[in-house]
Parts: sequence; C-alpha cells; structure tokens
Amino acid sequence: MKRLMLLAAVCTGLLFSTTLRAETLKADDVTAGALKVWLSEKYGCKVDEDGDLIVNAKNGKIGISVLSKASAIRFWSNYGSYDKRSHEEMVRLANQFNDRKRLLRVSIEPKGGSTASSCDYYLLYPGGLDRANFLTTIEWIDGLKPVWERTVLDGEVKDK
Repeated sequence: MKRLMLLAAVCTGLLFSTTLRAETLKADDVTAGALKVWLSEKYGCKVDEDGDLIVNAKNGKIGISVLSKASAIRFWSNYGSYDKRSHEEMVRLANQFNDRKRLLRVSIEPKGGSTASSCDYYLLYPGGLDRANFLTTIEWIDGLKPVWERTVLDGEVKDK
C-alpha cells in the first residue's frame, strides 16, 4: 500500500512538473507560479505581495499581472523621470510614440508636472499561452526601454 501511495505521489509530481514546463499552457493553467517557472530559466524574478511577478530584465524591472478572469496578462515597467523635458513635452512624446511606434502604451504621471513615465502592454490568452510567445514578449518590452529613452533624449519619435 505504501509503495502504491509513493508511486502515485511521484507520478503526480512528474505530471505537475511537466505541466509547468510545457511549451503551451491551457488558459486555466496560466498562473504566476507557472510563468515564474518559465521565467526562471532566463531571468531572476519574484512574486510580490500582490501576487504579481517582478522580472529582473536587462534594462530594468518588468511587472507581470495575470488577469485570469479576462484571460490576459498585463506587463508594465516604470521608465523613470526625465528632468530635461517638461511635462508637456513628455506628454507630446508619449502620444506620438503611442500613435506611431508601438503597440505598447507609454504614459506620463499626471501629478504636479512630474516627468515620470511608465509603460504597459496586455497579452490575451483565451486559447492558452505559448511559452515562446510569452518569453519573446518579455524581451520585446525590455528592448523598448532604450527606444523610449532615445525618444526622450532626441525629443522626437524616430521611425527606425
């Protein structure tokens, strides 16, 4: 009996481990824990007090929230303040960037003339989530930070 219970526990563990390392997750299996397993192979990350993942990417931290009721993942990153640009210039640049450049949304803090900027992006997964697509999205978002910084420094959105 003990051997049967041990065998059942080992098989359950292997099955659960295989599910987490799968190349595609069913929509119901997309959780912060499953995504952390995918991320752990390439990035350092932790789960914060809200249950969101915080990824240590090359160009800074990227936050990830699993919105299971909407079958969506929200990615976000804070880009910081740029004191050499006025609040109005930053809003203009963010609007141009959002309109002409990317699917990502850059926003500027509305408070007291601050020039702090952040970005967010939503990835829908109603039919499930592909590992390669998820990890490529992380790389893409991480690569946008230097593009945004160059936009702020140049004062214009470049088409390249």
